[in-house]
Amino acid sequence: MAPNIPIEIIIHIIDRIPLDIDSKKDRLSLSKCSTVSRAFKTPCQSRLFSNIRLISFNGPARCRSLLTTLTRSPHLARLIRSLDIQNGWMKVKRLDGTQKTMWTLAEPAFPPVLDLLSALESIQLRSSTVRAFRWNIIGEAIQTSLLRLFELPSLTKICLRNVIIPPTVFARSPQLAYFGLHKSAIDLSQDLSHHTQEIHHPHLQTLHISSQMACVVWGDLRAFLDLSQLEELVLEDADAKGLDVVAAIFEKNEQSLVRFTWILPIMSEYFFSNIPWVSEFPLPARVRSMDLSILDAKAYEQRDMATPSTLTWVLYALRKLGSLPRRPELEHVVMRLVFEPSHHYHLFTHPIWEELDVTLAGDGDNFRSLRRFELFLSNAHSCAEDILDHWVATMTERPGFSWCIVRESQSRPWAQQ
Repeated sequence: MAPNIPIEIIIHIIDRIPLDIDSKKDRLSLSKCSTVSRAFKTPCQSRLFSNIRLISFNGPARCRSLLTTLTRSPHLARLIRSLDIQNGWMKVKRLDGTQKTMWTLAEPAFPPVLDLLSALESIQLRSSTVRAFRWNIIGEAIQTSLLRLFELPSLTKICLRNVIIPPTVFARSPQLAYFGLHKSAIDLSQDLSHHTQEIHHPHLQTLHISSQMACVVWGDLRAFLDLSQLEELVLEDADAKGLDVVAAIFEKNEQSLVRFTWILPIMSEYFFSNIPWVSEFPLPARVRSMDLSILDAKAYEQRDMATPSTLTWVLYALRKLGSLPRRPELEHVVMRLVFEPSHHYHLFTHPIWEELDVTLAGDGDNFRSLRRFELFLSNAHSCAEDILDHWVATMTERPGFSWCIVRESQSRPWAQQ
């Protein structure tokens, strides 16, 4: 029966099976699914091995197991598209009584595993402790294997979290399109040119960085990466000094930037009094898509209006953005708001819904190019349907324009909704 099913349907079925890559139960379920027929085998294996995570507490054992599997079935190595290496540190006591700090993934099987990967598209290096992951501390064999991965023509995405690393490591990736840098530092003291014949200056399409990091490393990044044709900027947090650098990024990429994502921290009185509104950013005129995420949203007004509700802030920012003389002609706007479950009633009774619709879909020219507005409400599962039924269903409809509310829960990430 299975061979007669179109492969697209089989892949869709397999994609619907829950999979947490750290869950043995989920991996076992998908392994059993691969035995249904030959038609199911390859799609199941592709999903099982597409994302590999090596973390501190089980990294060494996972490396040994993975090496055994890939040695027996070499074709599986080409299925690995994404690698997440989470590093931890441990103190080892020497014979002379002194202590040495070692990387927990200092496992003999680790370099051979890396050497088998030939089709990797994404790699993330991060530290699982307060102590940063320092490139100069890891062993020579692991350095050599990681450098080979960075040179793969298939590698297009690199993300570094709490890492201290020489820029010549990531600057050697010829096809690098996405680069993320978070709580990290660039070490200019190490020269790794002897490891390779050529250092590339890849043309980035997406830069994912915190505003604080941008302030520190912006000059160094420009020396090793081509940032002249950025298409997307993903900004985390809101450091006042770093936002000046962000404004410079906008100015330098005025003709190429088309997408802007801003992930904001806890909404506080300090935030509202010290951080510019999103509408006060000099957004390039060519930006067509904007995604705003607020991680600790408030559904009610704080005392004395010192901290307005997040919904009020969103409405205010949109109105100001739409009234700017040189406003971008936005076509797609996404708002992702994470609320506390106790805010359900305030969400449903908030007066913003009608005003939001008038602002976005009214007769004015403020958002005349807008085609879709999406509002994701996290932890608001019980009230999202009420909002949809009582407010969104009765809102103004404009030809070619739509907007929706998507309910979200902590157990299901945005991408799975």
